[in-house]
Amino acid sequence: MIRTIVLLVLFATGFSTTVAPACGPFFETAVFEPQDHPPAPDEYDKGRFGIVLGSYRVPHLVTAWRVLSGKTPEARRPVMLFSQTRPEYPVDRWLNARAEVVRTAPVRQISVDRRVPGHDFQTYVNCLDSAFENAALTLRDRVKHFGADAEGVRKWVNAQDTVFGNCADGAESVDPPEPGLQPLLLADRQYQIASALFYAGDFTKARSLWLAIANDAESPWREWSPYLAARCLVREATLGNPDEARVRLEKAEAELKALIVGSTDAQVRRSAEQIGEWVSGKLRPLDQMAMYARRLEGSAVEDSSVDHMDLDNLIHIWSLVDSDSLKPGAGSELLDWLFAMRGRMTTEEVIARWRREQSEVWLVAALQSSQGITPELIEAAAQVKPGTPAFATAVWARVRATQADANGRRVLLDSLLPQLRRTVPPAALNWFVRERLALARNFGEFVAFAPRRFAAEGMEGGDGVSFRLQEKRPLFLLDEDGAVVVNRFLPLSRWMAVIESGKWTAHLRERLVRAGFVRALAANDETMALALSKRLRTTASKASTLLADFEEAGDAETRRFAAAWAVLKLPGLHPEMTAGLDRKPRIERLTPFRDDWWCAPPISEERPVAPPAWVTEAELTQARKERAAGGGALPFVTPIVVEWANRHASDPRAPEALAMVVRASRYGCRDAATGKFSKQAFTLLHQKFPASSWAIQTPYWYDERYGQALPLVP
Repeated sequence: MIRTIVLLVLFATGFSTTVAPACGPFFETAVFEPQDHPPAPDEYDKGRFGIVLGSYRVPHLVTAWRVLSGKTPEARRPVMLFSQTRPEYPVDRWLNARAEVVRTAPVRQISVDRRVPGHDFQTYVNCLDSAFENAALTLRDRVKHFGADAEGVRKWVNAQDTVFGNCADGAESVDPPEPGLQPLLLADRQYQIASALFYAGDFTKARSLWLAIANDAESPWREWSPYLAARCLVREATLGNPDEARVRLEKAEAELKALIVGSTDAQVRRSAEQIGEWVSGKLRPLDQMAMYARRLEGSAVEDSSVDHMDLDNLIHIWSLVDSDSLKPGAGSELLDWLFAMRGRMTTEEVIARWRREQSEVWLVAALQSSQGITPELIEAAAQVKPGTPAFATAVWARVRATQADANGRRVLLDSLLPQLRRTVPPAALNWFVRERLALARNFGEFVAFAPRRFAAEGMEGGDGVSFRLQEKRPLFLLDEDGAVVVNRFLPLSRWMAVIESGKWTAHLRERLVRAGFVRALAANDETMALALSKRLRTTASKASTLLADFEEAGDAETRRFAAAWAVLKLPGLHPEMTAGLDRKPRIERLTPFRDDWWCAPPISEERPVAPPAWVTEAELTQARKERAAGGGALPFVTPIVVEWANRHASDPRAPEALAMVVRASRYGCRDAATGKFSKQAFTLLHQKFPASSWAIQTPYWYDERYGQALPLVP
């Protein structure tokens, strides 16, 4: 059977646009309370819910509706798999097939996204997976017919290279057919010419060529060409003049309906149905959403993934449009419930629906939507049994209802947290643990409730998350609310109390030891620094010699230099306990992001946060003093290194230490004072040790104010 070279469209991805992110680097982040995904998807799909949020994506809300409605196990199965992976990308299949024919001019990769006309920072998926899959299949079929070394096959590949070259930003034309080209390859060439025009955005010419191919009784592409001609209208409606979009979509819908009825190719009919449903959704979104929702309401669902993705896309499109016509009442309970969860029904309407239905599924919607939880709803929430899917949502509503009564909220949480721990996934507890941390009455309660189990990994500047947590990732971390208390309001004596208590995980304690050691050094608290150094030496094996030198120093001056030497050799040390994932687990390793060798914390720019009531005034004063002493790495090490080099010029470490100060000014965290310290170390290095290898390797000093390297001025 002849297969199309170009796309069999999956419309859910073919017309989406994405805003291009700013330049990186972007770092992995810990997500504790995902807003659009459940925190424990595997458990969620089994009906073990945490709080069901209206901000969840439609797939997860559909799962919640099924479970809360008591559907059969078949209907309750997940409507979407998380973190699916493919063993091989379709573009790779094409490149591998191409490499079997063309060995002298390999193509390494193909970009599939093209810029939206008139929008520099938006792109759309121009070449979909099926384009590459079918190109690979078609090439292998032509090789089978004509041989891999045939001139016609080689030129077929050249033409297809031009087609895919237009995926990203090209506008090249495929060469016209050569005289004497075999009929099958001639038909392919006409098709490739139209495809290249389509990808280049010339939809009018591409449509004209495909309509001509559709009328060619000898072309093997005549069945697919009417479908792709209709797709030209759809693509033009999506990317072209919005004032003409509806007319084009209506014309495309009529052509697709004719194909669904008249095409003899089942695959063409199915593709026409798919794109036709997308077009109908653009023209009549409420009717189309109701149709998908009714499909998903059935007692058993064979394959709901596509329908459910369509519904998700349609509701997303609808959410971007202010349209009063999109309201509940389309004949689908599921769609009405989704509207309620997304805030498209008033609180009064949702409560009235719950009163009429008297079901947990509508109780969840009422609790989610109510601005002020009514006594009637609170009473109903209190009747929800532990272990049932609605329990966590009901508890959260009861907690929200006690916002004006801190003591009542604390008592309620303390009474219900044990039941929640037994009945919901650990990561789903984070909302409740965060609330309980805010209500901590003393240091012991802070220690108990500060660690939080993170639910997923995200990326700075991105909106996606991964639930496949990397192996060896620590499960319990501090979120911002815990880290800010540690860094701003707790003195080192409290840090040591946490470390010695053993109540935090080994990973968290190790991070606290690292930060505390640096903070103690900067604060000139030798006793605390020595105690923390001994603990750090047990976990940071590559730093053991440096730390031993610090601990065994015979006098204060030697110990001060050993401290500065350790800081220079361990660029990942930082006097703050960072929230979330530890981006610098290897403190001896220099990263390429120029944030090693810490800067002074921008205290004046920080968001104001009130200290916990249980922190004493004396502790607060001491914590602020210790934090302010932290300054930055260069202000800490430079005076020590300069003094040591002047007094101990015979120490081979002296020129190296000066060179490392300059290196830190280039690769470390920099601020307005960086240049002063860089120049001071640089000048002394070249004046006192001009023939040393370290001076030769250090021809410049660095100043953040000028953004450049500066040579020694005679």
